[in-house]
Amino acid sequence: MKTSYNIAVLPGDGIGVEVMAVCLKLLEHLQKQSNEFQLKLKQYPAGAAHYRDVGDALPQGTWEACRDADAILFGAMGLPEVVCDRSEPYLVPRLPSPIAVRS
Repeated sequence: MKTSYNIAVLPGDGIGVEVMAVCLKLLEHLQKQSNEFQLKLKQYPAGAAHYRDVGDALPQGTWEACRDADAILFGAMGLPEVVCDRSEPYLVPRLPSPIAVRS
């Protein structure tokens, strides 16, 4: 049985960053309470602020990390002042479905 999990963390924007910080503290606390599993949490850039700063809402490296992870911890994304042009792929449809069955 698998006991170590790679989690791609996409904190998001605005309140997503705040909520994610608390969520990560909770997960770290839970992990310390159990020796039955290990979470390898790694944060990656994505979202409206990243799009505003560099012109890419979901960099290729982030996409690949999400594809290869055991799970994705996805924070709220979007900022009212940031409008994605239509040439930029939408963020959510590129991510693996959370209900997809993995072999």
